[in-house]
Amino acid sequence: LRQDNPWTDSWENFFAHALRRFFEIDQSVNGPSSEIANLCYGIFQSVIPRLLGPLENQVQKLKPCLIHGDLWPGNLAVNTATKRVIIFDACSFWGYNEYDLAEWGPSQLKFSHYILEQYHMYIPRSSPKDEYDDIIRLYFLRFNLHDSAPFPSLPVYRKRFIYAFRRLKPVPR
Repeated sequence: LRQDNPWTDSWENFFAHALRRFFEIDQSVNGPSSEIANLCYGIFQSVIPRLLGPLENQVQKLKPCLIHGDLWPGNLAVNTATKRVIIFDACSFWGYNEYDLAEWGPSQLKFSHYILEQYHMYIPRSSPKDEYDDIIRLYFLRFNLHDSAPFPSLPVYRKRFIYAFRRLKPVPR
């Protein structure tokens, strides 16, 4: 899918813009879903500000880095001669490094926990650490909407989006 990744003043705004774009694409390809529309309304109004807003403040600014954008086991291989990892099929953009961890996030894959532990030995989790799992789940929502549009005959992606949303901690009222 064509990416719409304009430079914004914050990671929170960038992510919201990108997720909104995939929501619009999903609705145009798969037809309207009032359930997904209601979930997205809550995501944009409450979840994104609650989870991504605290990552940046007057003192702390996130440093954008070039990320793969679609890092999952299907886009990795090992060169058998050199034993080096090969990463391909990138949807690269300038973003926040933890975004690439979404496909490896909580309970997505059998070996995810090990990969994340190894990653965080070198790059610590961002604060607030108690929201880390939900932040990764939020990023994974974008993957589900992104995957829904190219495969309109497979409603599993919409179901995954709804399931992932329901696994987020309740939004304080």
